[in-house]
Amino acid sequence: FANAVNEEQLSKAKSVKFDKRFFNFEDPEVLDQMTGANKRQVLKETYGFDFVGVTSPDLLNASDAEKISHMRSCVVDCKNAERSKFARECKRKGGIFKCCITVFSFSVFDTTRQKLKELLLIRNFESKCNDEGKNETSCKICTGSYFCSSLNRDNGTTDTKYMTEDFNNIGGINVLEHGEYKRYPLKVTWCVNQDLCSVKVKYYDTEKFLLALNKKEICEITTLSLVAEKGPEVKKQLFEKPEDCKKRRSNIRICPKKVLQDYVTQGVLIKLNKKILKIVNKNKRKKRRKRKKKSYKHSKKFKHKKKQRKRKRRRGKKRNGKGERKKIRIEI
Repeated sequence: FANAVNEEQLSKAKSVKFDKRFFNFEDPEVLDQMTGANKRQVLKETYGFDFVGVTSPDLLNASDAEKISHMRSCVVDCKNAERSKFARECKRKGGIFKCCITVFSFSVFDTTRQKLKELLLIRNFESKCNDEGKNETSCKICTGSYFCSSLNRDNGTTDTKYMTEDFNNIGGINVLEHGEYKRYPLKVTWCVNQDLCSVKVKYYDTEKFLLALNKKEICEITTLSLVAEKGPEVKKQLFEKPEDCKKRRSNIRICPKKVLQDYVTQGVLIKLNKKILKIVNKNKRKKRRKRKKKSYKHSKKFKHKKKQRKRKRRRGKKRNGKGERKKIRIEI
C-alpha cells in the first residue's frame, strides 16, 4: 500500500479484515477485554498465540525473579508442547521445533489513563492493573508460540510452519534472507532463552533464532537483555557449556542438580526446575511402558497366549454348532 504509485499497484495491495482489538490498547473497551476474565481467549483470537499464561501476585515478592515468575506457566506449556503431534511431525520431516516464550505488560496504558484522570481530561476510570485480592495478575502475561523451522531445498531458505497459522499480515518483523525480506508475526518477534539456571531474562537475536535450522545454530546465538541489568553478575558456573547446549534436545535448559544445589538460591527457579523434571520423568515412564508393551507383543509368551485364545474361540464355535440341525421341510 505504501509503495503503490498507481491504481494497478494499489489494487494488488493486501488487505485484512478490521479487528478493533488489534494493536488498540489505547481504547478503554479493548483494554478491558485484554485484562478481563476472558483475556486468554481474546489474546489468542487477536494475535494467534498458542498459549497465554498468567501468574499469581504472590509469586512477585522477589523482584529479581519477577519476570521468570511470569513465564513459569509458559515454560511448562512449552515442555508439554514438545511432545505434541505438531512437534513430532516437525521432527519427522527433518525440521526443528521451537518455542517462542515472551512477557507482555499492559501497565503503561493503565498508568496513562490514570494520569489523564488526574489531569481531569477523562472521567470514571478505575485501574485494571490493581492485583490486590486477585488470584492472578491482570496486566502482566506470558505468551507461548510454537513453530517448526525446516530447510527449503529448492531455494535454501528457512520454511516456517506455525502450530496456529498466522492470519493477520500486519505488524511483526521483516527478516532479510537471501536478498529478500520475509515477514514474521508479532507472536515470534521476541523469544526468551529458557535457561532455568538464571533469573536473568535474556532474549535471542530474533533474526538468527527465526532462521536457525538446527540446535548448533541456536546454541551459537548471542542472547541479550532488553533492559539494563541490575544486581550481581551471573556466576560463571551457571553458564551452559556449548557442548552441553548442542546435546540438549529441548528448548528448555533444565538446571543440573549439582549446579542447582550449590549456586541457585531463588525459590521460584528451584520449583520450576522440579516441575519441568516431573514432566520429563512422566514422559520417560510413558516411553518405557510403550517400549515394554511393544517388545512384549513380539515375545514368544505373547504369541503363545495369542494362539491359545484362537484355539479357545474355535472350540467354542464347534461346541455351539453340535446341537444345531438344519430342518428340511418337504412339501408334496
